[in-house]
Amino acid sequence: MFGDRKIFESVLSLGTENFLRIILSAAASILVGRFLGPEQYGKYNYVISLVLIFSPLINFSMNEVIVKQVVEGKHSLSSIFSSGLYLRVLLGLLGALLCFGYAFFKEGYSPVFVLVLIYGSFFVLKSFDIIEYFFIAKERIRELAKLRTFIFIGINLFKGAFVYWQRDWKWFVYLSALELLLVFFLYIFKSREESWLNLRLKFDKGLAKSMFSRSFPFFLITTMTILFARVDHVMIWDFLGGKNLGEYAVVVKWGEFLNFIPLMLTSAFLPRIIADSTGEKSQVALKNFFRLIFLSSLAIAFFFLLIGPLFIKTLYGSSFSKAPDIIQYYSLQVCLSFLYVALVRYLLIVDKMRSAIELYGFSLLFNLVINYLLIPRMGLQGAVIASIASYIFALILGLFRDSDIRRGSALYFRSLF
Repeated sequence: MFGDRKIFESVLSLGTENFLRIILSAAASILVGRFLGPEQYGKYNYVISLVLIFSPLINFSMNEVIVKQVVEGKHSLSSIFSSGLYLRVLLGLLGALLCFGYAFFKEGYSPVFVLVLIYGSFFVLKSFDIIEYFFIAKERIRELAKLRTFIFIGINLFKGAFVYWQRDWKWFVYLSALELLLVFFLYIFKSREESWLNLRLKFDKGLAKSMFSRSFPFFLITTMTILFARVDHVMIWDFLGGKNLGEYAVVVKWGEFLNFIPLMLTSAFLPRIIADSTGEKSQVALKNFFRLIFLSSLAIAFFFLLIGPLFIKTLYGSSFSKAPDIIQYYSLQVCLSFLYVALVRYLLIVDKMRSAIELYGFSLLFNLVINYLLIPRMGLQGAVIASIASYIFALILGLFRDSDIRRGSALYFRSLF
């Protein structure tokens, strides 16, 4: 019973932290976007997006593997920590070098390159997020999550102060880098307080190889997810410039905030439904689950379609002249993205990792090609249409390639009637 309570407290702490981050991020997005205007807000988002594209290497996806290693207890904590840390730091440095090389090739020695260099260098410190996984495995994440939330609140208060002091876009990149540094110091400080975790390094080459191979599928999915979400930002910057990227970013930012809804619903309901996968009750439960996904996406889509333009004009001001039209195009994408997220999560839960990777891979390739074709010709509308077409392509492809997607899609469409 005590163990169940500690698990519940850990889940509640992480959930509360994520919820507060979404609320505060949304508020900061409005405040900073309105103050900076499309041109400067576009530059800020380009720097962040460029680093995030290379972040899967910098922030190598090992959380599930490390937590499992700690719980299994086959290796010492020092060996797991050291092997994972060495692996993440090496991959992080590789990712940072690739990011810096690409930024210098595209931008030369410019203020944008310097800001990518600064933010990317601090982003490498996320390699030490590995410490969080030990706190999760030991069910000690509550205090860590609380302190991270205080740091995030403090950073957002400084964003408000910088708006008041009328700082330019570079200062907001500095704040993002400062947050990474403060969280790094928090991890080091908290790890030294724990008797079961210290920084004595005992590298195990065989364990590191095992962790890499077991984490690689998650790395692929994370990489393709981020590329799918951010490559249009880079292309808009290249083809249309920073002002158009700023217009696009304020709309897409709200889609990113709202993506927590299908992720939350799938995490809360799908594992339990699939565990009881026999009989008519399971079919009814899945059907009701997909109906919930559809109704939630439909409500948000209608909001974007009917109230979205007024919403954007009121919150961000008249300087964002193109964003109100873009958000109406974006309404259809919400329905498709919710379904896509739900079906991919469905594949992962039923242990169809290969099918999920193929689906991500083909849809990403299609997304890259169609963005490259449409953005120069149709502008920001082309970027949204490219995303919509990519989701449709991915869903059609999935229907033909995987029986579990066909089953999930059939239940989804049956749930509409």
